[in-house]
Amino acid sequence: MPNGNIIGFYSFIIPVTIFNSNIKWDCTMNNSYKIIIKYMFFAIIIINIFTLNISFAKLFDVNVSNTKFTPKNITIGAGDTVRWTNTQGMHNVNGSRSSFPNNPESFGNEVGEGWIYIFKFTMPGKYDYECTPHRNFGMVGSVTVDITNDVKESQYANNGLLNTYPNPASEYVTIGISSNFDNKSKVIIITDMNGRETDRYSIMNLSSLVVDTRNYAKGTYYISEIINGENIQHGMFIVK
Repeated sequence: MPNGNIIGFYSFIIPVTIFNSNIKWDCTMNNSYKIIIKYMFFAIIIINIFTLNISFAKLFDVNVSNTKFTPKNITIGAGDTVRWTNTQGMHNVNGSRSSFPNNPESFGNEVGEGWIYIFKFTMPGKYDYECTPHRNFGMVGSVTVDITNDVKESQYANNGLLNTYPNPASEYVTIGISSNFDNKSKVIIITDMNGRETDRYSIMNLSSLVVDTRNYAKGTYYISEIINGENIQHGMFIVK
C-alpha cells in the first residue's frame, strides 16, 4: 500500500475507534465544543473515504529547445501527465488527430516561446507529435501510454486479450490488444445486443484501437472475430 494510502487508512480508523470506544466525555465541556469536535472527526472520515483510492499518477518532463524534444520518446501509464517546457525558440506541441490520425485523441498548443504545456493522458495507445514550424528538421516525438500500467486490474474489464477502457464509455472506447492475442482473421467486429454489426476494424500490427461511440445507442456491445464462418467473442463494453 502506498504511503499516502497508509496515512489515509489510519486517519480513517482512529476517529472511528474513538467514537466506538468507551471514552467518557467531560461533562463540564461546553456542548458547542463537543459538536465541533464531532464534526471534525466526521470531516476526517469523509476526506479519507475519497483519498483512500487515489492513484498516484506520475509527472513526466520534456524539454523543448533548438529543434528537438528531450527526451524524444517516452512511455507512461494511463492517468500520467506530461509537461513540455519551452526553454529556447519558437515552438509548439502538435499532436492533433488531423496531423496524426492514429492518435487516440488530440493534444497540443500554439506556436510561441517561453511556454509550459501540460497534458494528462488517459487513453492507452501511441501518440505522435511534432513542432509544426520545425517538423522538416525532424523535431518530432512520441508518447506511449502503456496499457500494462497499474490501472489494468481495475479499469480493464474483459479477458486480458482484448481489453477496453473506459468501460462503461460515453464518447470513445480504447480497445487494448494484448501481444498474446492470436488473431487469425486480423479483423474485429463490434455487434450490439441483437447481433447487428456496428463496426468492423482491421487490427493488423496494432496494439490498441480507438472506437468513436458517440453515435452508438446506449447498451452493451460485443467484440469478436469471424473464423471459418464462426463468430468468436473476445470481450464486451457498455455505452452509457
